[in-house]
Amino acid sequence: MSLVDTQYKEEANMMYNSGMVVVVKSNGKILREDKDLCFLPFNSEYSILLKNLETRKALVKISIDGQDVLDGHSLILNPNSETELEGFMKGNIAKNKFKFIKKTEEISDYRGDRIDDGIIRVEYWFEEIKWYSRNNSNFTYDSSVVNYGGMSINSMNSLGNNYRSLNTSFSKSIQDEGITVKGSEVNQNFVTGSIGKLEQNSKVIILKLIGVKESGKNIEKPITIQTRKTCSTCGKKSKSHLKFCSNCGTFLE
Repeated sequence: MSLVDTQYKEEANMMYNSGMVVVVKSNGKILREDKDLCFLPFNSEYSILLKNLETRKALVKISIDGQDVLDGHSLILNPNSETELEGFMKGNIAKNKFKFIKKTEEISDYRGDRIDDGIIRVEYWFEEIKWYSRNNSNFTYDSSVVNYGGMSINSMNSLGNNYRSLNTSFSKSIQDEGITVKGSEVNQNFVTGSIGKLEQNSKVIILKLIGVKESGKNIEKPITIQTRKTCSTCGKKSKSHLKFCSNCGTFLE
């Protein structure tokens, strides 16, 4: 599993934050990030992969376009494990896949524009670690198990948020281009569980879905971590992290 973690951090290091990895997948492939931005064609369906790198359980809440997609519940991630959320939940079942569409003028007129359109927000808490001494020499920890009654928890006080900033170099018109709606039917089941007492402070990872390039043209195919950039001048393919062509020096879009 450490090899996978290294790949995430090298190819898409902005997806990692304080013991948690969050990536967007489309057609089974992980999308590449650029300053918190994920480039995905409109009308594409996608899923969210979460990986807990800690040795403690984590409680996770997810919102897209400012709306809770877990139907009031929370996900419990076991230590050193991953979970892929395939779509909007109803009860303890994910019923419809996430589908990214272009926010047209007609859609904006009907539903309005929201400041967090296009944003995937993942907030999470780890179990609290309580250290104590045994025989004045051996140290261990106790994470007292508290059953929160299934997948949800409704009473958390004094929660602090550590936000990761969004890239603000894109204009508002580009940022508000896409929203997520219900896509094709899916039947992903979750079971209830329990988790220990949680740390007070939460952490937040934010990703932004983009369906257009800086030039204003629509994205034609998902840009994944395997995608190589092709130089428009000489045609040479370059690694995804490079900004300029290694052959002729042209800026790579």
